[in-house]
Amino acid sequence: MLLFCNLQDERKFYEQNWTKMTDDLERQLIIRHYPVAYSPTEIELQDLLLIQLEIFNKNGTSINTYNLPQNLSNTL
Repeated sequence: MLLFCNLQDERKFYEQNWTKMTDDLERQLIIRHYPVAYSPTEIELQDLLLIQLEIFNKNGTSINTYNLPQNLSNTL
């Protein structure tokens, strides 16, 4: 969406939709911590999503080009 659509407000789009983009990430974290009943925090999920969005660097642009949040923690 960011690369091919002209979004008027990338941050607003991100804030409204980021949870829809983290289902697989949440599942991976739960599996990684099994058998402990683990529930990832929103910060952890957002950080992992933003790390995955760094794929923009491979397309000749940077995630920093867009009005998106930065990683919220450096603990990952």
